[in-house]
Amino acid sequence: DARERGSLTRGRGMTPTIVTAHPSAFTVKDRDDFFHMLQRSATVTGTGLRGRIDRAMRLAFARCPGGSLLGIAALKTPDASYRARIRVASEVDLNTRDFPYERGWLFVEPSMRGQGIGMALIKTLSAVVGGQLFYSIGAHLPTGHVHISAVEGLGCIGRPFTGRAGRQLVVRVPLCMVQAAEGHTARR
Repeated sequence: DARERGSLTRGRGMTPTIVTAHPSAFTVKDRDDFFHMLQRSATVTGTGLRGRIDRAMRLAFARCPGGSLLGIAALKTPDASYRARIRVASEVDLNTRDFPYERGWLFVEPSMRGQGIGMALIKTLSAVVGGQLFYSIGAHLPTGHVHISAVEGLGCIGRPFTGRAGRQLVVRVPLCMVQAAEGHTARR
């Protein structure tokens, strides 16, 4: 079994299991569950989504002991056209040399938020790439709000932009790379 498992002990007596693997290691039902939860997040458009899920480097699932899906995340290797669209929109060059991976599609059931599930998914995927760098694209939050990415040491670079689903987004990279990434920022 090419899947890696971990668990997260929570105060409510529930121990979610985190499982990560290449999409091909999961069943069709698992990938369907991922697809449906991702659609419910309303953060992505459905066009070509199943193919993008199947092309991800890794999928991560958080499930409760009974098997219910609590959260998802993925490690992706976006193609050049996606990276080009992000560069134009955000003015950040996310070239594959500096940022080979995108960590994304993080979604935790609203009733389960604040219990460490999202962070456990993030840590599981971060462990997969070891010291290699990745970026994340997520919601642009008003001043005073703390995004989970800030807790894990990611900072915003470039300018906010509107994604295909109509939300305001920002690019986040490890804080140690913010200055270096800004040095690669495209200028008008």
